[in-house]
Amino acid sequence: MNGNLVYEGEHDTQNDLFTHLEVSINHRVPPHFHRCIEIIYFLKGSASVIIDGEQFTFSENDIMFAKRCATHEIVYNNCETVLLVIPPKYSDDFEYIFQNTTIPACLSDKEFNKTLKSCFWHLSSRTETLDMVIKGYINIIIGKLFEHYPNTKIENKANIDLIIKVLNYIDKHYTEQITLDSISKYFGYNKYYFSRLFNQTIGENLNSYLNGVRLANLVKYARKTDKPNFLQLTMNFGFESFSTFYRVCYNKYGMSPRKVLQNKRLI
Repeated sequence: MNGNLVYEGEHDTQNDLFTHLEVSINHRVPPHFHRCIEIIYFLKGSASVIIDGEQFTFSENDIMFAKRCATHEIVYNNCETVLLVIPPKYSDDFEYIFQNTTIPACLSDKEFNKTLKSCFWHLSSRTETLDMVIKGYINIIIGKLFEHYPNTKIENKANIDLIIKVLNYIDKHYTEQITLDSISKYFGYNKYYFSRLFNQTIGENLNSYLNGVRLANLVKYARKTDKPNFLQLTMNFGFESFSTFYRVCYNKYGMSPRKVLQNKRLI
């Protein structure tokens, strides 16, 4: 398995747990990474997976654990799985652990894993809506996995580590006028090298990614407002002009900002 690395930024801009009960006959997920934890419970079938360059084979009642920023790609073979992509909102209780520690990517004690199966089912059924209940199930899953499986020290990759610092910086400063010159200087890199590294890792240029973050946050804020003033919000959220905001919104969703707000399935 090989291919260009993809950054799945949509997961990192969502606050809610992404969970999916999936049936995949023969399906390949290209190499990607994100800042969320990803856990897959294999109910049926098998899959070939590469995580941070190491290859594994998963089968019924195995669990895949991809730590934050782990690069991973998957080829499913007649699989039925429960997928969890867990944002920081639900994993912050373990933040102090995740900074330096992880568990194996392939969790293959099938009998033990079965004891957690009902937790995966509850989350995948989407019947639980209270944050405290959702977080409770996640705490059980992650807590039990860390208790049962050996803990190992995380080895950071220099390039990925830099990009994560950049993405975290953007999360905090996206309302400011960030440029390629200013951010590359802030992190101490030549702007041409920085630009090439960012484009290769994220799959889009800095300005495009930055405006995507601004758009996502603006829409979330606007949905909490009775009569959002888009012209004012454009300035508050860092866009250089209203026309830039409108273009970014239409390019991403194919509709006007007001129609995006009306469509609850978006963002």
